[in-house]
Amino acid sequence: MLIIATISAYAFSRIRIKGKSGMLDGLFLIQMFPTTLALVAIYAIFDALGEVSPILGLNSHVALILIYLAGVTLHIWTIKGYFDSIDTSLDKAAAIDGATPWQTFRFIFRPLAIPIMSVVFVLAFIGFINDYPIASVLIRSEDKMTLAVGSRLYLNEFQYLWGDFAAAAILSGLPITIVFLIAQRYLVSGLSDGAVKG
Repeated sequence: MLIIATISAYAFSRIRIKGKSGMLDGLFLIQMFPTTLALVAIYAIFDALGEVSPILGLNSHVALILIYLAGVTLHIWTIKGYFDSIDTSLDKAAAIDGATPWQTFRFIFRPLAIPIMSVVFVLAFIGFINDYPIASVLIRSEDKMTLAVGSRLYLNEFQYLWGDFAAAAILSGLPITIVFLIAQRYLVSGLSDGAVKG
């Protein structure tokens, strides 16, 4: 998802595309409505898809990943805002040196975008780990449940295992802490390190 968001953001920011403003407005409208508003429709769609291909149906991690990919619109806007803040002289210098738009992105903009990509990655990772509504609708069997949904099993109508639930909640924060510590040096670095100052 991060790769799709970064490449799309660069294209929207630096490449002239016919109808770009309409596409950006469409992405903006899509991200205004949270996915939880469409839970009934999502359930119906993947229930029908499951009859055609079980791997795309309910109780499938592939279906869950496809829904999470829909969140790419927010990340495109976030990274595009970063690319818009980079001085256009970098593009001109790369074009003078004979670089194609892809080479300009790969060798100039992608290294400069590592801090914002780290921010987007951490935010997306936290969202995936902590997601409950979508995962609880799509995943049914206990062996496939995500950590957030599986933790809820400790609190059922017959017995409330608060100690086990608290332990699961603490363990769910462990991957987030590890990812944050790994990405910390990129998160705290300047968003425009190495860029030309305007």
